Amino acid sequence: MSLATVSGVEEEKSDLRNTISFKNPSNKTLNLSYSYQKSTSLELTVFDIQGRKVYDLRKGSLTGSGNITINLDHLSEGIYLLRITEGSASRFEKLVLLK
Repeated sequence: MSLATVSGVEEEKSDLRNTISFKNPSNKTLNLSYSYQKSTSLELTVFDIQGRKVYDLRKGSLTGSGNITINLDHLSEGIYLLRITEGSASRFEKLVLLK
């Protein structure tokens, strides 16, 4: 984790790519692996290509390494956006679901 100063305000930044990973493309069961050095809240939100929220998961106080399994069987094959929010930092990833 690093701190950057913007206009005199300190902003906390984290490298989310190093803390959570998943197989992409994926079948309708999404397996995420995470690794956190300190207690971190996590929110995963899946949006369809038209921007509608189709899945939301909130996990609080994750520490260490582990896995989260998400059943997305209710979704059709296609391209989705996965928003990963760790504390106050967020990123979007393209998610491709197959049969």
